[in-house]
Amino acid sequence: MVAASNIDVSIGLSADLPVSGFLEVARSAAGMGYRRVWIGETFKLDPLVFMTRVHAELPELQVGIGPMPSLLRTGPQLAMAAATLRGLGMAEPIEMLVGASSPAMTDGWHGRGVATVAGTEALFRAARQAAAGERTDVDHPQARSHGFVNGLGPVDLRLGLAALGPRMLHLAGRVADRVALNLCGADQVPELMERVAAGAAEAGRPCPPVTVWVHCCVDPDDDALAWGARFLSGYVRAPGYRDAIAAQGFRSVVDAADAAGNARTIRGLIPHEMLTAVLGFGTAEQVRARIDAFAATGAEVAVNPSLAIDPGGLRTLGAVARTEAGR
Repeated sequence: MVAASNIDVSIGLSADLPVSGFLEVARSAAGMGYRRVWIGETFKLDPLVFMTRVHAELPELQVGIGPMPSLLRTGPQLAMAAATLRGLGMAEPIEMLVGASSPAMTDGWHGRGVATVAGTEALFRAARQAAAGERTDVDHPQARSHGFVNGLGPVDLRLGLAALGPRMLHLAGRVADRVALNLCGADQVPELMERVAAGAAEAGRPCPPVTVWVHCCVDPDDDALAWGARFLSGYVRAPGYRDAIAAQGFRSVVDAADAAGNARTIRGLIPHEMLTAVLGFGTAEQVRARIDAFAATGAEVAVNPSLAIDPGGLRTLGAVARTEAGR
């Protein structure tokens, strides 16, 4: 059984939670002995600003920043952010994650288009040059950078990639310092890790560590069930995620969602079994068994507690920690 001190926490999304509520999750994780806290970028918190605040209050807690949409950050920005965090007292290496995100976010919200594998590779190249203190020289329309030199000098930036598709997983093995998987099943992880390993072998480098975002909700009530359906309705048609969800036995739901006319209709298609399999709704023992199943694949685990009905993540994070202590 994996110990809490070897488990990360990913601070999940909650439409109603204020900034202070997200900060409470970090406090809970630190107090319960979890190893590291991550926070990604969606439509609320800026992860760099937020993690600067977390580090100031909880300097002993390891933090990871991201996943952030790759099209919303340049290589120089990533290097400058890492060097600034170091200057503010954060210990190196500085861990960050980027990912393709979704067209709805990168193109619809921000007008930056849709991330490509080649563009993502170019971003990594620019970030590596900038973090090494070199003058950037990358000529790709999604990550173009020429002549930038990091004014704070070289910094140990560990840049990871959130991925699910085969080409992006292969790229992650070739260039990333960490790979993050999300919304997949434990039985899918070995195959996904093999694709990462193949990319690493092609590049002649060690395979990077793989961390799985493991969604969990202990003892969900009716409000949690309704929230889970709303949450998944945004992913069953999203590139990458739809295939991962379909592979967990929900192909018919994904196909029906493709034909659905609106979000309310899609929410009505989400069965309770999907909430259990994909979001980890269950008892404390069931959630603990889920975490152990992912850990048994050799991947690292980041628990992602449902915050919509569990402020601070106290119920889920506490139940996992107590279950471990009782074994």
